Order: sequence, then structure tokens, then C-alpha cells
Amino acid sequence: MRLVRIAATALSTSALVLALGACNEEEATGSQGGGSQEQSQEQGSQDQDQSGQEDQGGQEDQSEDQGSQEDQGGSGDDGAQAGGACTPGMVTITAESVSRPVNHMLLTATNTSDEPCSLYEYPLVALSSDPEAPLPEPIEESKPQAVVTLQPGEAGYAVVGSSSADGSGSGQTTDYMNVTLIDDSGTGTGEAVELDVPGGEVYVEPGNAYVSYWLSDPEDALTW
Repeated sequence: MRLVRIAATALSTSALVLALGACNEEEATGSQGGGSQEQSQEQGSQDQDQSGQEDQGGQEDQSEDQGSQEDQGGSGDDGAQAGGACTPGMVTITAESVSRPVNHMLLTATNTSDEPCSLYEYPLVALSSDPEAPLPEPIEESKPQAVVTLQPGEAGYAVVGSSSADGSGSGQTTDYMNVTLIDDSGTGTGEAVELDVPGGEVYVEPGNAYVSYWLSDPEDALTW
């Protein structure tokens, strides 16, 4: 009887040992599986972060490229609209006398080229072949708010007052006249253009002669 009890106790102890061993293996396996799952999740999160950064970088690069293209396009459009300074080869300049105001001539510069150009400031007008002779002074009050830009076929205007209204100043008649165009720095854009003096000659008082700025309307020019 004692032997039977000892055998039964030994069997119970063996079963308990086997059960504990199985539990330990399951816990170890579960722990390894959970760690692997957590590592996989962390790796996936890192991959998503890296992918998002790359996508964001690509979008920024694309945005910069698009902005650069837009800047270039805008610059081109502005240049095409305004054009550079008009040169003697781009415009035809004429002078004509007017009945009112007296002692005035109207200058007309017509863009005969196929590109826009700008008439800056005022024309440099020489009313004598003497290079030392003074040029008519510009009327500052006639300066427009914006530079006169001529599209192909359009014209700009300036008025030249050759003497005082009553002719009381000291002067002389001349049959010589030329005009020089300038750029935005005041430098001539080419050689002076010699013009036919209206009526063959004009009376000039060097101390009283003046010229207006280039304007887009002849009526505005003749108000000076």
C-alpha cells in the first residue's frame, strides 16, 4: 500500500513538472511573437515617416520649379509689353507748325518697328548747327506719371516752343533742327535725327526756347 502511494505521488509530481514546462514554453513563445510584432510595427512607422518626408521634399522641389517657371514667364511678359528705349531706327520723327500756341512746333515720333519701345523723358532738340548752342530747357511740369510706351504703329508727342509769345526776346531765324532720343539714364540711343524745319525756317530765342516731355496725346502736348 505504501508503495502504491509513493508511485502515485511520483506520477503526480512528474505531471506537474511537465505542465509547468509547457506553460513556460508558451510564455516564451508569446513573448517572442509580441516582440516581433512590435518591431514590425515600429519598422512600418519608420518607413511611413521616411516616405512622407520624401513626398514632402518632392512637393517642395516641384513647387520651387513651378515658381521659377512663373517668374521667368512674368519677366518675359513685362519685357514684351514695355520694350526698350526707342532708337532712331525704330521710329519716324516729324515736326510741324501749329497755329496755336504761337511759335510752337509739334514733334511726332511714330513707332515703325514690329516691337514696342519707350520714349524716355524728353527729346533733346537742337535749333542750331552750332554744337555749343544751348538746347531748349524741358518743362518739368509736363512730365507724365508714366513713361510713354509705343506699340507698333503708335505715336508719342512733344512740343517745342521756339520763342516767347510776343517775340520780344533776342533771337534769330534758323533753318536747322535735329532731335536726339534718350534712354532712362539720359544717354542718347543713337545719332541725332535731322528734321525739316516747318516753313523752311523758324525764329528762335535761345533764352526762351523750351521743350515738353514726351506725351501720349497731342492735345496734352500742345497745352504747354
